[in-house]
Amino acid sequence: MNKQIAMNRLCCILAEMNARNRQKEKSLARMEHARLERGNPVRVYEGMRFVRRFEHSRNN
Repeated sequence: MNKQIAMNRLCCILAEMNARNRQKEKSLARMEHARLERGNPVRVYEGMRFVRRFEHSRNN
């Protein structure tokens, strides 16, 4: 009886730990995605055939 109660408690504790770890990983992945540096595109492709479109750079 005591072994079964202890095993049930351990299972609950481990399940909670796993849920917290999954939530942390999800949060870290979201933060990493938001941290990416974004800027002007280096190359631009358009159409179904992915034809490269050349744009003039704006040098002032």
